[in-house]
Amino acid sequence: MKITNTCRRLLRGFTSVVLSACITSSVYAADKPNIIFILTDDLGFNQIGAYGNTPIKTPNLDKMANNGIRFDQAYAGNTVCSPSRVSLFTGRDGRFMANNSNTVELTHMDITLAHVLKHASYDTALFGKYSIGQQMGVTDPLAMGFDTWYGMYSILEGHRQYPHIMWRDGKKSELLKMKVARRELTLRNYSQKKR
Repeated sequence: MKITNTCRRLLRGFTSVVLSACITSSVYAADKPNIIFILTDDLGFNQIGAYGNTPIKTPNLDKMANNGIRFDQAYAGNTVCSPSRVSLFTGRDGRFMANNSNTVELTHMDITLAHVLKHASYDTALFGKYSIGQQMGVTDPLAMGFDTWYGMYSILEGHRQYPHIMWRDGKKSELLKMKVARRELTLRNYSQKKR
């Protein structure tokens, strides 16, 4: 019963924040900022230039960080990618999720940050690995508040260096032809260098 009461309090608090954000955003619609949130897997805090001294050059990200808001006292919602995404999208505390593994998925009843932003008249987009949907048309990014999306739907698609399948707004596109073309180009370049 304790978890249920805690979940109820969290949901009430999240709803209050959502409602106040929606009311505030409608009042200050002219001052509405652009929001670009970049979430990466397996990237250390100081591995881009804006956050530390790194051999990886990230001039565009550095420029965005210098002209915007930098979060330097935040934690991921979980230690693995899917629960961390669910936490980010829903505002749920990862400690109270029923499933904290990479098999966690959104349900059709979940209210996401994209839903809230849509209600505040934002255009929303998602690019990259999603991996938290149960069923296309029910919990895919378009059904969960995003206007457009391009990327990998499942966790397995997102764990390949060269994915075979990408999704654009719910339609699957095979990347096998691109992979074959890339391999042929690499072989051609290699044979030219050997001459």
